[in-house]
Amino acid sequence: MPEISIYDLFKETVKKYPDDTALISFDKKITYRDLDIMIGKYAALLKDLGIKKGDVVAAMLPNSLQHWVAFFGAAQIGAIHTPINAMYQEEEVAYQIEDSGAKIILVLDLLYERVKRLK
Repeated sequence: MPEISIYDLFKETVKKYPDDTALISFDKKITYRDLDIMIGKYAALLKDLGIKKGDVVAAMLPNSLQHWVAFFGAAQIGAIHTPINAMYQEEEVAYQIEDSGAKIILVLDLLYERVKRLK
């Protein structure tokens, strides 16, 4: 069985079904092509921030479009995505960031108050 990354599997799906619905967010259908564009922009941002292959990227987001963009964006550049439960409090977030070795954390604006004091 050939080894293939989760992002490469996603790209194969984009090539086969670019105009098919990848997911629905707030009643809006997002195609595989559009999702791939969003993922590429996020991956470029991570690279601009100095994230590289093997780095851990944390994301504190609800189950949403943004979660999948963060997951596949990290995968695109070979980074490791660690999702943080949106219900976690500051101490739990701090533990996961430290334990995972995350270099950066993406946080939904509504959850920012829980993490703003973390270094």
